[in-house]
Amino acid sequence: MIRSEEPEQQAESGTPTFPSACYLGVETDDLDAFHSKVVALGARCVQAPLNQKNGDRVAMYTDPDGLALQITEPEKFGL
Repeated sequence: MIRSEEPEQQAESGTPTFPSACYLGVETDDLDAFHSKVVALGARCVQAPLNQKNGDRVAMYTDPDGLALQITEPEKFGL
């Protein structure tokens, strides 16, 4: 497999574009801990943890082929 070392393209809005319109999304109870661990292990973060209007927090990473992975920490209601 040949892998491009070029960064992903940027859309006009400034957000990264990925080789596929689909991405894997998973949830975690502690996004900050997850982020710290995977970045220390060498993961490429393309969107650091960010608060959403609905109260969730999300971050986006890419695998070595540039495919996107979104990690979400859902809002904790009642806390």
